[in-house]
Formats: sequence, structure tokens, C-alpha cells
Amino acid sequence: MDKVLAILEGFDASHLLALINALGGRDNALALCDGKKKATLEEVVRIFFGKNVRFVIPGGFEHGHVDPNSNYYWEQPVGAFDFAALINRGARFFPQGLKLPSAAQVEDGCRLLEKEITDDPRVANLFTIKDPRRGICLPWFLPQMDIDLKNVGRVIQQFFKPAIMAVYERSFPGRKFVDYREGDTDGQVTIVDEGQLGLIAALRDGPVYGWISPSVFHGIGIEGDRAIMKTLPAAHNFVLGGFDLLAAMILHPDTLARDNYTPVMELASFQWQGPGRSLYLSACGAELKFDFRYFDPHELCSAALSVFGQ
Repeated sequence: MDKVLAILEGFDASHLLALINALGGRDNALALCDGKKKATLEEVVRIFFGKNVRFVIPGGFEHGHVDPNSNYYWEQPVGAFDFAALINRGARFFPQGLKLPSAAQVEDGCRLLEKEITDDPRVANLFTIKDPRRGICLPWFLPQMDIDLKNVGRVIQQFFKPAIMAVYERSFPGRKFVDYREGDTDGQVTIVDEGQLGLIAALRDGPVYGWISPSVFHGIGIEGDRAIMKTLPAAHNFVLGGFDLLAAMILHPDTLARDNYTPVMELASFQWQGPGRSLYLSACGAELKFDFRYFDPHELCSAALSVFGQ
């Protein structure tokens, strides 16, 4: 009796029902018990992203999430990407004197990353764009640079904000980049994502390139975003949005900050001033806002996911 109880320990009515359903119903379950049928078990490949590129929330997910508001979306650019034009834009708006990759390096590297992802059925849907208004994927790069982990906020303030302001206001005449945290980032931003730390380490050795999917975590709270990152396949250099997203904004302002109906872009790998706060970018009518937000899930908010190479 003790042996039977030990086998049944941890099982309840919900598990029994799940087993019956997995076997195709009550009749199949009874036939299996009577020896009239047999079942074959196979390993199930976990699919992390759906056909709309959004993360597939598993059963038992303990972090806050809501349905994304489908009225807020990004659109996948039509046609092939012009990598030479991306390099030229980077050369114009990134600070001068930093080592940039060549267009061929970025294009060839991004194509190799795309193949690595699409060959992995667990994450292949990152590049399966079924609806250009639901899931998008954009190439990006960063020049070689040494980011001081003790003062991430100063790097954001001195390096990225001026570049984003310049490219956004040039791309959308009459609109303004508004920094609601001006003077509040120096010494007050830390990195909480291991992937982002890996990206920063790689940047010390040379330029980095990658793909970014800004809609992957649409509607999922920041705590959930960070928890999910720890479950993604370690075979790929995945990064929770931070410096990669800032770079993508410089390279793709027309896509990411199109109008008021683009989602809020959470910089979820950044922690601002302490636990419970992060930073974001949001295109709101006549301005692009840079500000902070708390971790609660929202139908208009999405953290980004990148994969990078070098």
C-alpha cells in the first residue's frame, strides 16, 4: 500500500483528467488499462513563439500578462533590407570615431543568425511573419564600444539619447524627442539581463549585429519578460531589450516610432533607481518619450527580444 501511495503522490483529479484527455478520452484510457490498446510516448518539442512571433505563454506561468491591444502594432517593412543604407545611417548618427561593421558583415552575419534560428523548431517562428502587423523582425548593429557597467545611465545619456533625438526629429519634422528623465539616469541604471551583459562584453571586442523582435512580449509584465529569458534555448545569444533596442530605434525610427499606434517599447533589461522600475520609449502623437515605468503588464506595452552575433 505504501508503494502505491508513493506512486500516486503529487497526483490529483486535474492530473487524471489531463492524462485521459492526452489519451484521446475515457474510452482510450480504459482500453489502455485493460491492455486492449497501447500508447507510445515521445518527447514534445517546446515551441517558444507563435505564428505571430509572440511568446507562447505556458500553463502555470506565474507572472502577470494581459492580451495585447491589436490596435497598437508595428508593420514589417516591405521588401529586402538595404544593409548599406543602415550602415550609412549608423555612420551619420552614432558618435564619430567608433568602429563600425561593414554592410557585408552585418548582412552576412544576420543571414547566418536567421538560418540558425529557423533551423531550430523551438524558436523558428521568430522569422515566420504571417501577419506583418503582428510580428516583425528588424536587423540592427552597434559599433565597437566599451560600456561602463558602473554608469550605464551615462552611456544612455551621452551616447544614445542625442542620436535618437537627431534621427527621430529628422525623420519626423515637427515632432520632438522628449526626455522625461533628463539628468535622472547618470549612475542610476543597472543591467539585470544576462544576455545584455553578454552583448556588452562582446562590444568590447568589436561591432555586433543582430535581429530584434519588438512585439515578442507584448502584454507581458517586465518581471515575466525577465523570467522568460532564463528559459530560452542557451544555444542562441538572446538579449532582452536594452542597448539593442536603442540601436534599432536609431536605425529604424520610421518603423518603431511610426505614430501614436505603435506599442510602448520597454527597455526591460534596464533597472532604474532600484527594483520595480524600468525605462521605455513611446511614440505619442507629436513626440517620442523617454521615461520610466513600473513592472505591471499592460496591453500597450512590449519588451523586445534580440539575437546577436559578431
